Amino acid sequence: MSTTGGRRPWADRGAALGDRLRGGGKGAGVAVPPGDGEGRGRALPRGQGEGGRRALPFGAGGLSAQRRRGLLRLGGLLAALALLVALVVVLVGDRDPENPNAIVYRDAADTKGPLDILSAQMNQAGPQLVLTLRTAGIWTPGQLAEQPGRSVCTTLFAKDEETPSSKVCVSSREGAPALELTRYRDGRAQAPRPMAGEIRRRNLRLLEARFALRDAKVPLGKFRWQVSTLWAGEPGGCPPASLPVAQCTDRLPDGGTSPGKVTEPLLLGCTWPDPSYVLNGPRAKRVVALTFDDGPSTYTGQVLDILKRFKARATFFVVGENVIERPGDLQRVLREGNSLANHTFTHVSIADADPPAARQLDRSTAAIREATSFTPCLFRPPFGSKSAKSIALTRRKGMKTIGWDVDTSDFKRPGAQTITRTVLSQTKPGSIVLMHDGGGPRDQTVQALPAILRGLRAKGYRFVTVDQLLGVKGRYA
Repeated sequence: MSTTGGRRPWADRGAALGDRLRGGGKGAGVAVPPGDGEGRGRALPRGQGEGGRRALPFGAGGLSAQRRRGLLRLGGLLAALALLVALVVVLVGDRDPENPNAIVYRDAADTKGPLDILSAQMNQAGPQLVLTLRTAGIWTPGQLAEQPGRSVCTTLFAKDEETPSSKVCVSSREGAPALELTRYRDGRAQAPRPMAGEIRRRNLRLLEARFALRDAKVPLGKFRWQVSTLWAGEPGGCPPASLPVAQCTDRLPDGGTSPGKVTEPLLLGCTWPDPSYVLNGPRAKRVVALTFDDGPSTYTGQVLDILKRFKARATFFVVGENVIERPGDLQRVLREGNSLANHTFTHVSIADADPPAARQLDRSTAAIREATSFTPCLFRPPFGSKSAKSIALTRRKGMKTIGWDVDTSDFKRPGAQTITRTVLSQTKPGSIVLMHDGGGPRDQTVQALPAILRGLRAKGYRFVTVDQLLGVKGRYA
């Protein structure tokens, strides 16, 4: 497969300049007066005086031999430089004008089958990698499943590793496009498994696949990637997979891998869908959102430790005056994949939706933004005290009001076993569970949390943030 990206006008001009300097270009001549330009006289051919000057081409005695050699060397260098620039652009790729940090790799049509790669690029969008792939032919994910061996994959490598760290492939699941992840351990591929992500197709030649950096095991910093496709059978004139012959395969880049780099995602804000107030999420999937109010406090770090150990996520509704005292806790909340939300500045009711209530929202949002650069778009009213006016006020401030459908009453200190039993008995698909990591002694909540996580996971629940539960979209730098 070739990575030729088309003719480059500057390369043509550089080569033309070299030709002209050698005297071979069209119209390559100049009028040369008596003398060689350095004050020295020169004998003109017979019949020519000062009034009979004629155009002499380069290399025909118009310049001194030393200057001609210098100009010829300069022309050759310019032509070589233009050719080198063109080759670098072809081999390294074109910068995407809409995203100057992304490199688009282009390739000529050089193999049979619809999966001949014409271009590919890998870009970072917050906590996700985005692969954009354009093929010569049209295809559907369903066709990939029709014959064994058909595949569209991107292989990811750590910066200095020879063996892959993971491979992400497009597959068909229940007739719909899906992603499949293969991880590598000690150089050996593990069994493929379904992968969370998103596939967009504007047309049948263009693929955009989004997946989490964390799921693909891509570390911060530099990494490498390569896209590969394989097509077997018809349509496309490719041998069927059953024949022991070379199939229609393609790679981009052709040889080696492409460099990439990921940075720490910086979450700036979010946008949310209607309605403005909810008690729970959709009931279709066995997911649950654990939430913690009134922090941060000395208990917040303990809660985060447990969540990290169980690879679970939660949402923290924080009080602004506590944020000022413990900004590091908020930074860790976001760094470990959890969510932050507003819970007023001093934990007071805003049901009256008066100017003091508006200031409570503004001051808490400002404290969160100062600590993390993140602007929250979720709010929980203290004591659950709300009104139509307060919900409207919160909406004007850019936030959705969040309630709960499972109340542990852990602030009453009923005991860790009671807290656990309440959660396990009342949780339903899409539930939002209310607990506390601040506002008083929360040792019972910390003690109950591991049993809650184990018990819900045994029932088939996955742990998501409120943002994930309700389809809130993050906005990243």
